[in-house]
Amino acid sequence: MNVPLKWLAEYVELPKSLDTLTHRLTMVGHMLDKVAKRAGDTIIDLELRGNRSDMFGLIGIARDVAAAFGKSLKLPPVSKLPQTDPASPLVLADKSADGLVKRYIAVKLSVKVGPSPAWLADRLTAYGLEPINNVVDVTNYVMIETSHPLHAFDFNKLNGGKLILRRGHAGEKFATIQQGTTLTLTSDDLAICDSRSVQCLNIIGGLDTKVTDSTSTIILETAVYDSASTRRTARRHKVYTEGGNRHEKHQDPAELPFTLARAAHLLTEVAAAKVTSSVSDYYPHPVRPTVIRFDPHEVARLTGLSLPESKITSVLRSLEFTVSGSEITVPTFRTDIEGPADLVEEIVRLIGYDTVPETPLSGPIPDPQNYPVYTLQEKVRDLLISLGASEAITSTMTPAENTDSIRLVNPPDPAQAFLRTQLHPNLVGYAQKLLHQKVSRVALFEIGKVFFKSKNKYCEKLHLALVLGGQVSSANWRSPSPRPTDIYDLKGLVSGFQKLAGLEHLSGSFFAFGNLFAFETDLEVVGPLMIGHAVYSLTPQFPAIIEDFNIGYHPPYSDLIKRIHKVSPLVKKIELMDKYGDKLTLRITYHSDSRQLSSSDIKPLRHKLNQLFPD
Repeated sequence: MNVPLKWLAEYVELPKSLDTLTHRLTMVGHMLDKVAKRAGDTIIDLELRGNRSDMFGLIGIARDVAAAFGKSLKLPPVSKLPQTDPASPLVLADKSADGLVKRYIAVKLSVKVGPSPAWLADRLTAYGLEPINNVVDVTNYVMIETSHPLHAFDFNKLNGGKLILRRGHAGEKFATIQQGTTLTLTSDDLAICDSRSVQCLNIIGGLDTKVTDSTSTIILETAVYDSASTRRTARRHKVYTEGGNRHEKHQDPAELPFTLARAAHLLTEVAAAKVTSSVSDYYPHPVRPTVIRFDPHEVARLTGLSLPESKITSVLRSLEFTVSGSEITVPTFRTDIEGPADLVEEIVRLIGYDTVPETPLSGPIPDPQNYPVYTLQEKVRDLLISLGASEAITSTMTPAENTDSIRLVNPPDPAQAFLRTQLHPNLVGYAQKLLHQKVSRVALFEIGKVFFKSKNKYCEKLHLALVLGGQVSSANWRSPSPRPTDIYDLKGLVSGFQKLAGLEHLSGSFFAFGNLFAFETDLEVVGPLMIGHAVYSLTPQFPAIIEDFNIGYHPPYSDLIKRIHKVSPLVKKIELMDKYGDKLTLRITYHSDSRQLSSSDIKPLRHKLNQLFPD
């Protein structure tokens, strides 16, 4: 959020030092991103939390500055609006708009359109918006002041003389004010229309009814929409505006009359405006202030900070909360406050997080309790990293993979609206991106959930995917044409993991995608079978004794080897050296980690072997 300081100073007295202001704002939760100079003003760019919708207006920022420095808030002047007409002649809400519009308030004014005065144009330029004309500039100016977007329609270009709130029709076209871009609507979009066509969305205005130099009468509106619907519309059409960004926040409908009255006041000043209608106000479910029962001891319980009740009350009142005994009434513009813990956060951030005492635990530190699946994932990660693979984490959302894919009700990106049923497609996509960036070889793995529906129930499983691609080695003077990776390289990697994990068998599926090869397995099936074992040994301190031993061969070979190992723990290694008919020559390695073996140690073992395998 860009904050021009000369503009901000109209609402609250600022400290003389810029560092004092930005440091204190950081301490109360609004970090400084950068400082700039523009249009003769100093601009501070604050990183704002998305749930603080009030902070996306300068008045909201001024409220926090006033509370942080013990100053008074100075609200700007407004015009007195006419009474609300219950018939709402300027706004008609269709039933299809239920749930999409929380409040929509409008009034008609006569105006004289022209260039904005220098002070108004300079303010907008300092913020980062280009001046257009006095009417449009006032709507932007008040949006920056209050955090509530406004829009002005040329009344004489509206068919039917009123605004209709409804859902869009699938395939319906809308020409936006943004360079005449045309959007194709869906039935999930909220459309603000006249009797003939769509004239505005909740994210951007329309081309046909925009205010021009010939405009003489406008309908001025401000609204609060369903934030989730607005966000989906913006993502679906890939249209991002200052107004749309604010409409995505949980805004306060109770503030709209002030916003409209403020814009009417400024239009009277800069555009000779006159209000020519009553106010139309669509407000199906009026909000009521939240009342929270609050025990002051919650501050000490949650933070360890001991504060007198008088101090707690003082802090809350400085933030415009109403304190009446144990009941705290939350101002409607603080849509982020829901319970006692939120009030504790407000108190502590104003007092200062640095005042929270360091309190040691009263009891012993508990032993870490890792759930089995976590331990399994850590073991798999360690093994694959030791084999030279790197972990990647890809999105759980994809385009439709198959008819069994689960569609999300509220996808962040409409183009990625389904939950993945396999890990490897997204992992392959990431590997391809790396190869396109001139990475010569990729060896990636991912551990993650896949999702499916079984017997009308939504289910998930933990999978492991591996992807290998690129070149086995880089080009050099010895190998001007290095060998490309093939499926057998991936099988070797899988085999290595299987050996390290102590698995007799590793089930899964292999896939080929051009020069990339993938493997995927169900980790919930594989995990319980993993035993793991040490894959290294120290250089022996004492040398081994090695003997060749001839025996008759009687299948199976694995049973024969087991019988030899049972003779003594000194038998460390058995190798098949030769086979002639039904005779085998085995090379047996004897070794002890604690002492040097001699022939007297081996003689009784040789005797046992002769008894086990007589000629």
